[in-house]
Amino acid sequence: MSARRAGGRLAALLFLFVLVLGLASIHSEETWLHLAVGRLVAHGSALPTQDTLSYTARGVPWSAPDWLSEVLFFHAHEAAGPWGVVALKAVVLAAAFASLLALHAADPLLALCVLAVAACGSWTGFTEVPAAFDLLLLAAFMRLLRPVRVFAPWLACGVFLLEALWVNLHAGGALLGVALAAIKAFTAAFKTSRRERAGWIALVAAAVLGLLAHRDGLGAARHALGGFFSAGYGPSPGPAHLFNTYGLFLVAGAASAWWCLQEEFFLCVTAGLLLAASLLSPAWVPHYLLAAGPLVSLGLGHFLSSREPTGRRTAGAALLLVVLALAYFNGVTAGLSRLRGLTTAMTPEGALQFLEINRIQGRMFNDVGAAPYLLWRAPGLPVFADERPGVYEPSFLEDARRWFERWGALDSIYRFDYAIVENRAPGYPCRALDEDPAWVLAYFDDAALVYLRRGAGNDSVLKKASFRRLRPNRLFEPFDPASLADPKAASEVMSEIHRAIQFAPEAVGPALLKALVLDRLGQGDRASVMLRLAVGRGFWKPEHHALLGFVLESRRDLTGAMASYRRAERLAERGGERGLQAMIMERRGILHQLRGEPRRAAWCWRRAVDLDPGNASAAARLR
Repeated sequence: MSARRAGGRLAALLFLFVLVLGLASIHSEETWLHLAVGRLVAHGSALPTQDTLSYTARGVPWSAPDWLSEVLFFHAHEAAGPWGVVALKAVVLAAAFASLLALHAADPLLALCVLAVAACGSWTGFTEVPAAFDLLLLAAFMRLLRPVRVFAPWLACGVFLLEALWVNLHAGGALLGVALAAIKAFTAAFKTSRRERAGWIALVAAAVLGLLAHRDGLGAARHALGGFFSAGYGPSPGPAHLFNTYGLFLVAGAASAWWCLQEEFFLCVTAGLLLAASLLSPAWVPHYLLAAGPLVSLGLGHFLSSREPTGRRTAGAALLLVVLALAYFNGVTAGLSRLRGLTTAMTPEGALQFLEINRIQGRMFNDVGAAPYLLWRAPGLPVFADERPGVYEPSFLEDARRWFERWGALDSIYRFDYAIVENRAPGYPCRALDEDPAWVLAYFDDAALVYLRRGAGNDSVLKKASFRRLRPNRLFEPFDPASLADPKAASEVMSEIHRAIQFAPEAVGPALLKALVLDRLGQGDRASVMLRLAVGRGFWKPEHHALLGFVLESRRDLTGAMASYRRAERLAERGGERGLQAMIMERRGILHQLRGEPRRAAWCWRRAVDLDPGNASAAARLR
């Protein structure tokens, strides 16, 4: 088998492996926002120049900086639905990793294994957002610049075209292309004459011109500078890594740079730059792992003898990829892939249908987490706020993110008529609405809650759809336990639960609430039936596992409750939800206390305070 043919087969194998990881990866609700922007650009005659998606920033200059990737995502969705978007992203990521296999042509088997491990560790970046194109463009720059030792005009043209493509696909990451061109020019400047140095300066100039090759010009450059520490619109996925190869590659990358610095100066400095960026922002971790993959394999090549990729060895490498893929499915896909975003049911679709059926109109409040799907699903409905950078004043966006602390001021200024908020438990954010007498909960499911203002044309709806006893956003106190002692109040609680199940018949949360109430009312057999029904629907959110643990704790099944709390805490950790993780750790401490294990209880409460210093109840238990 020729070396070129063997390398091609291994590259195809790595491409297929990363493609499978990409198809089974996590998702982000941010993707809905990019699809909405892609639809706006695709249906318009020109790129937008001002905001039309919100009523609080209407008319503010905005140019859809990542328009090209958003249009590609939109057309993929039009062609094949959500899975078309997932497939497009998976192909882009697979091409990025597979293209770097050739950087260690002397031992492609070793490079295959290292890059496969790096791909598993890059799972936090495997979402359908413009930043996914960063990895492909980063690989293209590395392939273009690394082997070149003498400047040529075609090299400057290639850098310009790649950088122009990058800034239109994802302006927030495009500055990296300029940095790579500067690194190459700096590397070559020590080994060339003064005349040749002018050519390398021209290479950097071509990269800068490519950065400005955007309709927004300097505006896109500002997005590139501002996006360096975010690598995307919203917050990056949680920093907790199940495949924690970041620490491994940090050490291995540093050691490899020591051995390869002289012959691979460009790769070493590139990996070092991305390592520094990843230490500042977890969003750059996938970029570092991609860049460090070839460097680590080259470093290991100093100690491991090169082996020819025979059929048996290739089969062994394929078996390793199967093992890695199974571990990835078990650790990432099974727990996190259906939490939110594309291909999931965790969207405020039910809330929107409730509003449409009841013809609720007026000024809407939404938290920033619910905005992406609202923009996609209801294009004529202007939102209150979303996560697009540069659209809103920083102080306003901070108020929108901390709305549960500033609800009174926001409501007095904007006079909302109804509100849609995500059903997220940490901190009980809906306390502000539950304690405001002007607002009533009218709908909830696993994904969202709808509140209506009294009056404002909503009274007829509130007569038949209102929840006054239930507080579903309060995870471990969804209703007042004392109310069950009063037959009338208990009947009202059960009636509201039945109404919630009627509104959202497939939701898990209302079914678990019914099991909890039935058990508290002494109807254990009916509670068991309801519990089996809820479990059979499949749990997606860590809140589901936590609520199941609370139900089992109420039934005195302390062993089952502890197992559910541990699953919930593990899932919250992997998703980077520290506030929820702290709530669950506090509950685990209470359970340890019930089991007569004071030391373990104290450890859980201490851990809860470390995760969330604002958790006053856990701090009080420690005292």
